[in-house]
Amino acid sequence: MEEKESALTKAVRERVVNAVENGEDITEKMSEITLDVVNKAYEWVKDISAGTSQTGAETADLAERTTEQALNSMKETGDKAVEMTKEVVKGVLGAVKEILEENKT
Repeated sequence: MEEKESALTKAVRERVVNAVENGEDITEKMSEITLDVVNKAYEWVKDISAGTSQTGAETADLAERTTEQALNSMKETGDKAVEMTKEVVKGVLGAVKEILEENKT
């Protein structure tokens, strides 16, 4: 049973395939794709950070809860970054497979 391709994996795969088909410099294109993914992850982290800092903490109880939320957000951010990296790699591998199959014919 084949697993469903994520939107990120599909986007990366399509961009790499299009770059190869258009004769673009693949190294430059991979750098561009990676930078786009990192920028999107950074924006996501900033959004989480802004939400956490708005919580404020005037009492010890609020400070403790805020710290716990921040730690949970950081863990989620790390987990999300790992998942995004996996999806990028899947996209690149999918593109390579697609390009190789096209070149066989």
